[in-house]
Amino acid sequence: MLAGAAGLLLARWFATAMHAVAVPLFIAAVDVWSVWSGPSSRLLADGSARVDPLSFDLPAWGERGSAGHLGLSDAVFLSMFGAWAWRYGFRRPATIGAMVLGLVAALVLSVALGRPIPALPLIAVGYLLPNLDRIGRLLGHEPE
Repeated sequence: MLAGAAGLLLARWFATAMHAVAVPLFIAAVDVWSVWSGPSSRLLADGSARVDPLSFDLPAWGERGSAGHLGLSDAVFLSMFGAWAWRYGFRRPATIGAMVLGLVAALVLSVALGRPIPALPLIAVGYLLPNLDRIGRLLGHEPE
């Protein structure tokens, strides 16, 4: 609930159309770097005992340990993107469904490949892809 509330507050704070498009692209790039070669990769390599205490551990089936970790940032940005979808008239059901599908896809890929997969890029794709035709109008490059 804290992450959801923080995401809603950030969506209100960054309340321009440019932020609604630029932030998902920027944080997706940062998350890819962090998980594959940045600080998150080092935390994950050291084992789950040192992973951020604010992350959500998803247990694997059986005795396999952890299926993956969802960081607090994943939940914050999921909430932020949902608020922007509402505010800017995006296709809400399709956007929410695609973002959840992106989150689940990151977890499934992580388990299937046996390595951490950054969730934020897939969540960002789920946020932007169903609304590609509305982004030009949102940024003022097309008539309404």
